[in-house]
Amino acid sequence: MKKSISAFLFAVALSQVPAAAQTFYVGSCHAGSFASIDAAISSSSVPSGATIDVCPGNYNEQVIISKPLTLQGITSNNSDAAVIGDAEAYVTAPLIKGGNIRPTVWVTAGPVNISNLTILESPASPACANSSTAGIYYASGAYGTVNHADISLSPAVGGNPCTLPVVGLWAENSSSTVDTVTIKNSTIEASDMEIYALGGQPAGSAPVMSINITGNLISIANNGLGYYGVYLDQATGSISGNFISGGFNRYGAQYAIVSNNPAGAPPTLRNNTVNAETGLLLGGSGATVQSNRVRATTGVNLNCLTATVSQNSFFPNLSVSVSIRDAFFKAPAALSTPGSFFGVYGRYHNCP
Repeated sequence: MKKSISAFLFAVALSQVPAAAQTFYVGSCHAGSFASIDAAISSSSVPSGATIDVCPGNYNEQVIISKPLTLQGITSNNSDAAVIGDAEAYVTAPLIKGGNIRPTVWVTAGPVNISNLTILESPASPACANSSTAGIYYASGAYGTVNHADISLSPAVGGNPCTLPVVGLWAENSSSTVDTVTIKNSTIEASDMEIYALGGQPAGSAPVMSINITGNLISIANNGLGYYGVYLDQATGSISGNFISGGFNRYGAQYAIVSNNPAGAPPTLRNNTVNAETGLLLGGSGATVQSNRVRATTGVNLNCLTATVSQNSFFPNLSVSVSIRDAFFKAPAALSTPGSFFGVYGRYHNCP
């Protein structure tokens, strides 16, 4: 009798252990692999929550992920370069604020976690004249983590033919619940914006788009429309421990970090190393700017808004550089900046 009870309890315990995620393969390094990433994702034999391991190689395809899963590059024969991009044909997605986007990797579900992959795209006219372009696009309602990715989107040789933005990672949300996308330990370069997070909620509403950006190398290109490193558009989140550089372009609009968040849930900007025309441009009150190293013509532009600014170091790009401004041509009359180092001249004028 005791043995029967023990066996019963053991069977119950086993039934409560979560089933291990199934793993499937793409490419030539594993027997029984799918020939393409899209074929694996769209297969009915690959369930939600599965892991798809991608062998090293070039995958000239658009990847559309419509169910929760993990997509990751793996190492084989001393190579780990799984490269996605430059497909022969693309499907475009409608954006929540109008227009279309042509993503290389398009995510419509969550959680979708992507790691150890290279997104390499060369947008060309007329495709990028008719729709925005993105390396990875998390659509409204989608969420997940991008880790150890290499995202590079540069227009074809001969100048930039794109009249709409080319963006490394684009995440947007207009659903009723907050979606969070995390990108970390990655390298991102695109000709217009490296990372763009967009909330589509009504003006004055708290953000439903949250993005965490940690430990990335973000390179601001000089041949695009905007030259933005990170742009939070009615979105919030944390930007920490990144190296963000755009070189120096005296007459360009190089903004390392822009936060246009006019309602609630202000972002935190900590421990970033920044080199750009304008380091940080704030469009909403309450942001925390702490322990950043900023080399810029304008270190922080507060736009006559309140913020917590402490323990930062500011260095000049020009002899007329300003550490902190309240607006483009004015600096604050009074601002507490405990622990900050000012290697840059600051002018103190009242906001209007």
